[in-house]
Amino acid sequence: MFRALIACRDAAGSDSQMGRDLGIPQSTMWRIINRYRRLPAEHVLRAEELYGVSRHKLRPDIYPADILYGSSSLALAGLDRRLGGAAK
Repeated sequence: MFRALIACRDAAGSDSQMGRDLGIPQSTMWRIINRYRRLPAEHVLRAEELYGVSRHKLRPDIYPADILYGSSSLALAGLDRRLGGAAK
């Protein structure tokens, strides 16, 4: 997640510009990058659109690869279990 966040910052050119692009104050953007080290969920899709960094790389906890990039029956069974259903 952190590498993807840094890739966005590098694509934007600076913490400040990334903050402006995403509507986040510069001081908050600095804290996101240097303290929290992951982009808040509400900004992931916009960052993907602006900087071309995959939502899965930015927040794999929210956008898992097995859902985004096709999934095998094993991945679907795992998802079904996570959602409280029975694996088939």
